[in-house]
Amino acid sequence: MINPIIDFFSPFYSILLITPLASLWLLKSGKIIVSKMLLLTAALATTFMSAISDPFEAGVFMLFVPFSIASFALVGFSHKIVNILFSLLVGAAFFIAFFGDFRLPYEQHPPANYITISLIINFLIGVTTSILIVYFLVELNMEAESELKEQEKILISKNKELEKLNQELNRFVYSVSHDLRSPLSSILGLTNLAKFENDTAELKKYMTMIQERVKAQDDFIKEIIEYSRNVRLELKSEEVHFKSFIQQQVDALRYQDGAEGITFEINIQEKLTLQTDKARWKTILNNLIGNAIKYHTPGKINPFIKINGELTNTHFIIKVEDNGSGISDEHVDKIFDMFYRGTDTSNGSGLGLFITLEAIKQLNGIIEVQSTIAEGSVFIVKVPVLNATKI
Repeated sequence: MINPIIDFFSPFYSILLITPLASLWLLKSGKIIVSKMLLLTAALATTFMSAISDPFEAGVFMLFVPFSIASFALVGFSHKIVNILFSLLVGAAFFIAFFGDFRLPYEQHPPANYITISLIINFLIGVTTSILIVYFLVELNMEAESELKEQEKILISKNKELEKLNQELNRFVYSVSHDLRSPLSSILGLTNLAKFENDTAELKKYMTMIQERVKAQDDFIKEIIEYSRNVRLELKSEEVHFKSFIQQQVDALRYQDGAEGITFEINIQEKLTLQTDKARWKTILNNLIGNAIKYHTPGKINPFIKINGELTNTHFIIKVEDNGSGISDEHVDKIFDMFYRGTDTSNGSGLGLFITLEAIKQLNGIIEVQSTIAEGSVFIVKVPVLNATKI
């Protein structure tokens, strides 16, 4: 005849064996919380059934104590509601098992080996539960260490970015202070000379030089303001008709110093329309066209600046081409650096192309340069588009 104790506990032996395997499968599937709660619930159910069939209190009630804190250890303190609900379930199971009367008929005259078997079962349940708790604690610790290492990597990356920004800020402050003081010193020197000059022609020459310095100073301050605006302002999407928009930028620049004799050519679909940031495109075009004017070759036959626009399925492409002085290979990779000047005699601030690159980055675009000394340059801007129409 089958021992009723063994017969009674057989289903729970099966649960005890199957549950860890199911829990591990869920764990490998990425369902970590479900895996841990399944294991805890099954172990609690097995302990509860052992307790209610143990009228001689062979130690099984001790197992309710670790269960009350097991969920906090395995699931973590971030899932407070889950932990509290499970702790309440443990408490309810304990009171039902302890105060309820679930004795079976054979318990009035238990077999001689009942207490021994009960202790062995309780011991096995306790050891199995403890091993699994330790296993999950180790895994939880490994997860925490992995997350900590990931956070550390992010922190190191952020620190490097901050160091780079700090270096750029220091360089920015130094360069700005230098570039602001130099023209002022020059203007001060010229005014001192003008005070003692009686020759009208020389005096007019000094006034012209002062005017040039003031204009350079004004242009530099405008570029600083433009840089600040580009960094600070959010993207603002609006409808832009690019043919007329480019024409407006060309018309605003064609009468600046050095633009005399240059032929401007715009090649773009007549009614091409984009949803984009108009202010940043104005910055990009003004700087690229302005640079093409500034660095054209004086006296060159048929100087030109061509602005070509093309819309593909994914990108809007603008090419600004000139036949000016060109850029040497040693300078091409550096022209977009902040305050970079190709020569000491360059009259630019070194901010224009840096601001252009930053504006293009804000639009998630890229810029490429093709240049040959004495033949000219082509600046190619590629920006992804969302909404566009062309006719």
